[in-house]
Amino acid sequence: MRFLFGLLAVGCWLSAVSAQWLETTIPDMYCAEVLCYNSLNNKVYCAINGSTSDLLAVIDGATNAVIAQVEVGPQVAHLCYNPTANKVYVSDWYDYSVTIVSGAGDTVVGTVNVQDCMGVMCCDPVGNKVYCAAYDSGALAVIDCAGDSVLRVFRFGSAAKSITYSPDQREVFCGVDYYAAIDTLFVLDCVTDSIVAAVPVSDWPENQCYCPTNCCIYCLADYENLMTVIDCATNQAVAWIDLGHGQSSVCCAPPENKVFCATYDGRLVVVDAASNTVVDSLPEAGFFNRLFYNRLNNKVYCVSYISDSVVVIDAASDSVLKTIVVGDGPSDVAWNPVQNRVYIANYEGWSISVLRDSGGGVEETPSAEVRTTTGGATIVRGGLRLGAVGSRQNTAYRAELLDATGRKVMELHPGENDVRALAPGVYFIREAQAQAQAQAVRKVVIAE
Repeated sequence: MRFLFGLLAVGCWLSAVSAQWLETTIPDMYCAEVLCYNSLNNKVYCAINGSTSDLLAVIDGATNAVIAQVEVGPQVAHLCYNPTANKVYVSDWYDYSVTIVSGAGDTVVGTVNVQDCMGVMCCDPVGNKVYCAAYDSGALAVIDCAGDSVLRVFRFGSAAKSITYSPDQREVFCGVDYYAAIDTLFVLDCVTDSIVAAVPVSDWPENQCYCPTNCCIYCLADYENLMTVIDCATNQAVAWIDLGHGQSSVCCAPPENKVFCATYDGRLVVVDAASNTVVDSLPEAGFFNRLFYNRLNNKVYCVSYISDSVVVIDAASDSVLKTIVVGDGPSDVAWNPVQNRVYIANYEGWSISVLRDSGGGVEETPSAEVRTTTGGATIVRGGLRLGAVGSRQNTAYRAELLDATGRKVMELHPGENDVRALAPGVYFIREAQAQAQAQAVRKVVIAE
């Protein structure tokens, strides 16, 4: 049974005009390569690679201060945060295990022996499970986070390179590269933990993203021009989009119904998710190894390992807003939606660059500028109530609930909204009116 755990922040303005800048640089992050965000405690985790063991640096999202260092296994491959269990799962390359760190106490609380060299992970918060794809052995391990034990292991016989979670269908998509056969995207049902489909895809499925507007997976091809589009309702390929070159990264901008793809010839290609056709291309955008979409400000952050920079794109107009120089060799991104900070791990620069946005996010404002409302939002026994008073009677009024990654999880309406199907964690209520000069965002925490 879920109930109101707390209403942590209320009444803040979103500026109609915003700008991005480098707020600070966090030093002494040796070979910083992978990041993740703790939505319950507002923390960012960064793996610091060492010779015999790695440290997991814990960063306070409010102050950007390093508040702890946790010793984990050697050569961290990936980090995955599970808000249901409030734990961070740390996979590594060499000792065939996953280290589990408490999100509240920042201490190691367990280790799972998965018997495979590990790689990327994803979480099913509803089922309280983590899925680990092994690059070397081509295995997919299912971890029960309640008891931190392996439920079962799927073996594909070749490298499991990528993994994506579809929250609407509760399915996991695992891309497997076969050297002498057609590469395949295996679909796993998180309810039954069984393989329900095997979809042929283009060569070397390096990266994927889920688009909630059309319920499709966009699966990149490292060595082919064609990106494969998989319909999650039927688990079948419905389109192959020719991008003219191999692709390195992808992200989706749901409000614009667009998919942004970075190609190896230095272009940022824009795909219309309604028709699955290319509608725009930024020919001199630069080579990007990582794309990230910020839903709160409707911008795409394009990370370039080669030019040591982040190019910020307006998702509505497909235009470059700003190029921000960061540390050497930026490799990964984490997002703190509370302060609307984007964290960039600089592998060669041994640092983390912290980018800030002056608008479009959940930023603190002076008390004199805080917006107040007469109909507050409350959660009681799984119900989120929005008061239908004042401006909420306006037909132009819209409200939606976002998860900690900024993904819209449901439309909200005045009165009672059933949120019992949502996993515990931090969520944001975003309200807007057509005539408004700004939007209001409030943060709530749903606890088990």
